[in-house]
Amino acid sequence: MDAIRTFWPHVVGTVDNVKELIQDKALSKFISKQSVGTLVARGTRGQQNAIAITISHVLLYCTMAINIVIAVTLSYTLTNIFPVLAIVEDDAPPSYEAVSDKEPIEGEFANTKGAFVNEGSAPQARPRPVTSSLRSIYRTLTSLSGKKSLFRGARCSIVYMSCLFTLSSLISQIPFIPVVVSLAIAGVLTSPIYTAWTHIIISEPSEKTWWHRVPRYGPTVRATALPTLAFYLVNEYMNTIARNLTAALIGGRIDSTHYAGYLLYVAIYLLALVFVNIPIHITLTRVQASLLPIEERTIVPLDRGLTFSKADGREYMSIREAWRTFTRASWIRLVKLYVKIYALCSVVYLVMGSIAFFEAVVVPMMAKA
Repeated sequence: MDAIRTFWPHVVGTVDNVKELIQDKALSKFISKQSVGTLVARGTRGQQNAIAITISHVLLYCTMAINIVIAVTLSYTLTNIFPVLAIVEDDAPPSYEAVSDKEPIEGEFANTKGAFVNEGSAPQARPRPVTSSLRSIYRTLTSLSGKKSLFRGARCSIVYMSCLFTLSSLISQIPFIPVVVSLAIAGVLTSPIYTAWTHIIISEPSEKTWWHRVPRYGPTVRATALPTLAFYLVNEYMNTIARNLTAALIGGRIDSTHYAGYLLYVAIYLLALVFVNIPIHITLTRVQASLLPIEERTIVPLDRGLTFSKADGREYMSIREAWRTFTRASWIRLVKLYVKIYALCSVVYLVMGSIAFFEAVVVPMMAKA
């Protein structure tokens, strides 16, 4: 009994230790199971976040590619092709008379030759100019060769821009010739290619390649040299002149905090654009259009003022004639067209920017939440 009493506490202690050990193992297993579950859940959530971010990146890249195509289309078609057509179109297209399909009246008036039923003094139908709306210009272009007509003259434009900047970079290497002046000189030297582009835009599709439509070098340079020089110089210096004039008026530099000065700068820039830049572009385009061969047919009714030089036996019209024959109604139509183009481009760019912002910022934030 003494032995039992002596060893019994040790036995009880051993049993208690075994119980504690078993409980600790069970608890550790439970904890380990929870830890594994938590790690698995975190891993799954991390994979889901990675997949969501990858998808958002793919969508963003696809959106950027689509936006580039849309931006190129707007920049080339709306801001280049549409205004050129408006500049050369006649403001009063040829009208036509409604002709009756009735037979001549018989009976007591049978002796009257060519007598037709009176349809009630129907007025002459006078169609609106094609360039009076964006939709009508779009329909006119797509009726020629489908959607690819929206990019007509693109090859010639690429060649022209390549030659222009290559020559400009070479001329700018000559000492004491600024880059702006070198660009204007290069514009004069490459003016026949630019004129060929204008002819491609305003005329019906032809089987000729663009280099076969380049007009003669000498007459083209003589006709377009002065407006081309003015066009490039004004384009380059207009922004600088507007900023310097604004700074002189407000007595300081323009910054983001000076709202009144910035609004004044925008107003001066728009005035220069409307009353200097656009008139020079009008004159240059009309002089180029007057060089169009007589056998070429245009996709819009050509302004009758552009045909006067051909009727007089001259190769092209003068700068003064190109400006004076542009009527007030044509001016209003062109300004309205520019406003519509600006409004449409602003809306499209706003939508494109909103979609890109959502895919680049909002979607990743939602994935991490």
